[in-house]
Amino acid sequence: MTSRRGTFLAALVTASLIPLAPPALAIPATDGHLTWGIRASFNNYTGGATLVKDGATRKGNAFEFELTDLTVDKAAKRTEAQFNGTVVYRKYCKNASNPLEGHCDLDLHFEDPKVVLAPEESYLEATVSSRQYLSGTTFAPEKPVKIAKLQPQSATLREANGRVDWSNIASTLTPEGNTMFSEFYTEGEGLDPVSLSYAGEAAPLNTSGPTLSTAKWDSKAKYDDGVHQLFEAGQNIIVSMPKGHGFALLNSELKELASRRAATTDRNIVTFDSQHSVLYYGEGNDLKAVDVTADSLSEPRTVFTASQPIYAVGYHPETDTVAAVATGKNGSFTSATLVTGTKGSFHEAGLPDAAQLFGDTPASGGDGAWGNIISTKDNAELVPMEDGTFLYNGAVDIMLDNEDKSAKGLLYSIKPSATEVGDRAKFMKGSRHGDNTLYMNSLVSDGSTIYRFDKNPNRASAVAQILRYDAAQRDVVAVTEPTRSVLPGWASLAFDAEGTPIQQNGATGDLNWLKPGTFETTASFTLPNGRETTNVANGSFIARKDGAIFVPTLDESRGDYEEYYVLRRVDTAAKEPAPQPVPPAESSPQPTPLEKTKKPSPSSSAGTPLAVLLGLFAAIAVAVGAIKPLHSFLLQVQRTLGL
Repeated sequence: MTSRRGTFLAALVTASLIPLAPPALAIPATDGHLTWGIRASFNNYTGGATLVKDGATRKGNAFEFELTDLTVDKAAKRTEAQFNGTVVYRKYCKNASNPLEGHCDLDLHFEDPKVVLAPEESYLEATVSSRQYLSGTTFAPEKPVKIAKLQPQSATLREANGRVDWSNIASTLTPEGNTMFSEFYTEGEGLDPVSLSYAGEAAPLNTSGPTLSTAKWDSKAKYDDGVHQLFEAGQNIIVSMPKGHGFALLNSELKELASRRAATTDRNIVTFDSQHSVLYYGEGNDLKAVDVTADSLSEPRTVFTASQPIYAVGYHPETDTVAAVATGKNGSFTSATLVTGTKGSFHEAGLPDAAQLFGDTPASGGDGAWGNIISTKDNAELVPMEDGTFLYNGAVDIMLDNEDKSAKGLLYSIKPSATEVGDRAKFMKGSRHGDNTLYMNSLVSDGSTIYRFDKNPNRASAVAQILRYDAAQRDVVAVTEPTRSVLPGWASLAFDAEGTPIQQNGATGDLNWLKPGTFETTASFTLPNGRETTNVANGSFIARKDGAIFVPTLDESRGDYEEYYVLRRVDTAAKEPAPQPVPPAESSPQPTPLEKTKKPSPSSSAGTPLAVLLGLFAAIAVAVGAIKPLHSFLLQVQRTLGL
């Protein structure tokens, strides 16, 4: 026995002097799982899976698959995790009472998913069989196919107490994944975020660019309840919620500091005076105000009562002016007034009617020149422009030149300082594009460049246009013509501190950085639960000077068929590569799986010279950078030799 130990020790000494690269760890594993809902809207639409088996279980509106094999290569920063489980959808069947027998129009089998996270490519693959809904043929590749492209940079990685948790890995459809869904969707569309957990070590990916913060906040209103609005209040964020839920004040980590109920409407007519920290919103004919401090929101108070309902409201930081368009009395938008105020003092003045706005151009029909009675959830905008005026986008409904359809996308310039009614509002002739079938109801501007768009995620129907403001003429000039099929799924847009436009795409779930003045995408970041955010036009999100982006997401994965408005934070400022393991919360040390093995008996030789030497070599391993693999190996040697 002494000879065997001596020979082994000599070999061990030699081996310990050779620098070791951590080997890939490949082990059969059962202590782990994958959680994925595939696509929550698909589950909601079909009523969920018909059968879940073979290691898969239901978890709310998602599925959990058991881990069977795991390979972690820290040197290559690669993780491969194989899971067991089958999910079956059999819907629209001839035998509705027993859908597992006979013919079903929808017959989809999803089996044994595998997750690969690596610098060169990250994806989820599975064995699939899917009857194509229209043709009746079956898509059933012999080998597993890539269903989803994964975006680990959106994820949170936690490593603590011998356990690794990846959560919120954004996923999008591959071509094969779209075929699995009978091409009902489009390649690149967002799927549900992926999470996996296992006992072992992590192989963090060195990613650059934006990273998703773990911070999130749930609105008290559902996503489809109406328009949400976001405002910066110093380092804090104000969320204005629809349907009477009022306002919430959040810090930069999206912790709620205060909330205040208020009679906000579906359209959520609200603006924020950043100089005096006052929220203004419309409640019927009343213009209301809420004072905002670092940690509180005051009771609402009425500051002015207009002659008509408040329809749109805006604030201009350069002129320190609050402006509101009042129109829609008795459902008529033929006339309007302008309410303006500075430092809390308000007055009302008339605005021109259609004849004054359009001059020699015949204007008739529709709901009127100032609004649209059916735009119950689209927010009318009063956007501050570079010359101290406002741009009014009221989704007006009026017919020009005796056409049989109302003109679309008409914009007005509002000048609060004007003394003459005709000068107070001016029709922007450059906004009329002439195609009355195109809807571009939403717009965002930095004061000079204007992006306007339709929120339709359907490629054939999506349309967008870029305009430039001409301050000398108080008009707009087309930079591009209305363009179809460009980045379909416009949920919103924001300009960052450098003036770069960032599109939120509700079809793919992406944030797309655009080359200014174009639709050219220069960079993208996929948001978990970023798709379907086109359901409601929520105005602009926030791209702050410090690189933090605060943007809404839509979560429908909780199993109750509700669509939740969840605010997320994305960090774009330069920082250490991410995601990296999040340090565990302070708590009593927990034994690792290795520490849970059999302890030495009182008669063991844990304190013998050989054991001490083995401990010394483990310390040497720390110095040469082979800490965990060699240390674990030496511990196993100690146990094998009974030390």
